Amino acid sequence: MSLIKLNDIGKIYVSEGNVSVGIRGVNLSFDLGEFVAITGESGSGKSTLLNVISGMDSYEEGELYINDEPTSHYIQQDWEEYRNKYISFIFQNYNIIDSFTVLQNVELALMNIEDIKERRRKALELIERVGMTSHINHKGSKLSGGQKQRTIIARALAKDSKIILADEPTGNLDSKTSKEIIQLLKEVSKDKLLIVVTHNFEEVKDHATRHIRVFDGSIEGDYIISSELNLTGNNISNIEEKLQNTTENETSKIKKHFSNIKNGFVLGKTIFISKPKLTIFLCMLMIIAIMGIFVVTSTVGEGAMENFENTYLFEPIEGRAIVTRRDGQALTEEEINTILVQYNQETSKYKLEKYINID
Repeated sequence: MSLIKLNDIGKIYVSEGNVSVGIRGVNLSFDLGEFVAITGESGSGKSTLLNVISGMDSYEEGELYINDEPTSHYIQQDWEEYRNKYISFIFQNYNIIDSFTVLQNVELALMNIEDIKERRRKALELIERVGMTSHINHKGSKLSGGQKQRTIIARALAKDSKIILADEPTGNLDSKTSKEIIQLLKEVSKDKLLIVVTHNFEEVKDHATRHIRVFDGSIEGDYIISSELNLTGNNISNIEEKLQNTTENETSKIKKHFSNIKNGFVLGKTIFISKPKLTIFLCMLMIIAIMGIFVVTSTVGEGAMENFENTYLFEPIEGRAIVTRRDGQALTEEEINTILVQYNQETSKYKLEKYINID
């Protein structure tokens, strides 16, 4: 059983009446333990292929299987759950939070660990694994390209996904740093499926177990470089058993909901610590805005009820008057007589004034 299988997959883009083919007729399967290098010219469809595998892009043709389960019926929420469980991303532009330290960037991916001490211990372990211990308190804006990429790799590992997708991870790095990053990816992905999109196969040829060439939206070649997988039979069985457990009961969903709320407070605290002046300024703006809205609505609201009371709920009919009490109680006979007398007087006065004016 393959972890991921693409059967005659096709992706079509429609923009302003123009139709273009991203990929078409793609048949591939991937297993845990593979280091797959996807190469091709710019615009050949290699990034589109990666986006389809990750669920970032939909597909219009064929079928994508995850552990032999078809995904053509997936809605947006299903794809989000798939990415949350299976996928870690490493991008060319790093996607690091510049105002956070290396430690804070990695801890963001460990929010599922409720124990703060355990979360910190795990983050430190991952940072050491990628060789960034000496820069643990450096902010993202102060890191070099290679250091940023190492931090992102640590963050990807923190998520502990079984699939790591890297889109041109060495595109902004020099040749020496690129080799170090590829070597690091090889080392940290021994029990995972690693798919790297690159324009330079020479950088990964010594580490990749498989090479896929994409040309004009189709698979031009699929070459096995090394058949050696980095997993034992027991590991594969254990991992597949975990991957097949894709359903959650209601209790776990509720627990996850409260965990997300708690993580939101932790993230807010982290942002406040990293940018206290900006956070205080934004909070003051929000308070002023809320107070302004309160003042405006309270001022306008004073006459709102009066306007509502003067608004009739019935269409006016000549010769008929509709009278109600504000307290909703029934009118007494005395009140009805008083109203009739007043109504007759007003009507007579109106008729007299009308007659005088006409005359």
